[in-house]
Amino acid sequence: MKPRHVCVKTCAVNTLRWDFSPDEIRTTTDGLINRVNKVYDDIESLHIENVSVENTLKALAHAKPDYACKRRGLHLSEDI
Repeated sequence: MKPRHVCVKTCAVNTLRWDFSPDEIRTTTDGLINRVNKVYDDIESLHIENVSVENTLKALAHAKPDYACKRRGLHLSEDI
């Protein structure tokens, strides 16, 4: 299962924290939004004749683990 393998590498370091400062939340959130938007923008900019599984579905699949790990870390402080 490749996506799980990618997630294990992405989340190899425990990123769950509850003590983010407001600036850290803002910086981390902005960075996450920028990375995800770049993936979407790259896919959107493809010409239809250049669309493939590798540059669409795989690009999204590789972006998802990073998004999920960072999002979990940011949401933890809401639950505490």
